Amino acid sequence: MGLFFLIVLFVGVSPVMAQTVPISSYDWSTTLDARQKNVLGVVQAQESTPSAQKAINPSDYLRFNNYLFGSNLTPSSPFYFIKPFQENIQLTFTFDQKAKENLRVQIAGERLGEIQRLATSNNNQAIASAAKAYDQAMASISNNLASLKKGDSSTDDLLKLLEEETAKHDVILEQARVQVPDQVADELDKALRANWKGTDMIADLKDRPAVPPDVVSRLQSLKSQGLLTPEEVTKIVGARSRVDARQEIGKYVNEGVISESDFRGLNETTKSFYPDEFYQAHETLRFQEMQKLESQKPDDATLNKIQVFAKTYRPGDQVPSDLRKYWVPVIRLEEIQNTLRPDLINPDLFKQNDQEFKKFNEVVERFKPRPEDIILVRNFIQNKKI
Repeated sequence: MGLFFLIVLFVGVSPVMAQTVPISSYDWSTTLDARQKNVLGVVQAQESTPSAQKAINPSDYLRFNNYLFGSNLTPSSPFYFIKPFQENIQLTFTFDQKAKENLRVQIAGERLGEIQRLATSNNNQAIASAAKAYDQAMASISNNLASLKKGDSSTDDLLKLLEEETAKHDVILEQARVQVPDQVADELDKALRANWKGTDMIADLKDRPAVPPDVVSRLQSLKSQGLLTPEEVTKIVGARSRVDARQEIGKYVNEGVISESDFRGLNETTKSFYPDEFYQAHETLRFQEMQKLESQKPDDATLNKIQVFAKTYRPGDQVPSDLRKYWVPVIRLEEIQNTLRPDLINPDLFKQNDQEFKKFNEVVERFKPRPEDIILVRNFIQNKKI
């Protein structure tokens, strides 16, 4: 049994199951407004980035297109060295700095394309190689961003280009992260972090808040639940830069206090350009998180402490630090079980993993409204004249 169900069994914490509260927990509309209102951890707040104009398909990212030969090679080929050799030659003989950075973005895009093509191949070595090369390409871009100055209008076009491209990369990498074998998932995580660093540095150069409003709201919610102390929230919100804020929040992600899906709220640019894909990734992460939480179990001594604490706990009470990493899953699992939106998740991403695909279908059935639920909703709407 999962941790949550153990708590229910021993201390009587009663989760509100989805099937019993169809009206308050679910809105199966596919409109973006409904997604924004019903996805946990994503609140309506004033964006710190201007609304992006209609963005092109995220798969249409820039790629290096000046190969004389070998453009379709991937790290799975023994002749792959031909591609980076040609890229480096052009980099060497490109002297204009803006043109050089544009070229670096294309090279990073080429590595991303290789990841995208290899994601479902089960060629772990080739996937890891492409992910490492992407990491290196983005590291070069980030290093060069560090030399730019805030408010320099001469770099506006470059920053706009980088902002749009890193948003596309984020979407593709999130999808690939779900598809690749577990053995190389860490390499994809590193590639994602490399992309996020570039995104964060751009946000800092554009003088945006270190912590986006949506994330601030989520942190305040965690504080009200007693999962973060006022001092911890103040320290995070008071970070000097987006780069520092991500590093600080990352500590609580590693501790299990802040979820990975909430952590992705820092990627406000992706949400601005690609809201549908952003929420799809958000729900996919929550689905995977729910699977982990349902299989966790603390040791007997910790379980006993949780039972004792649960008897007197009231929302807003500060959770003891030694119990926090175990108490958080209790709250988090209940939230996800009540609010997960499987209709936003692309099931094709799980087709490489039979076990996960089966689990996803089970979850869809679990969350699907029953006929009596639909009747209840219709009656409610009619009675309220909504």
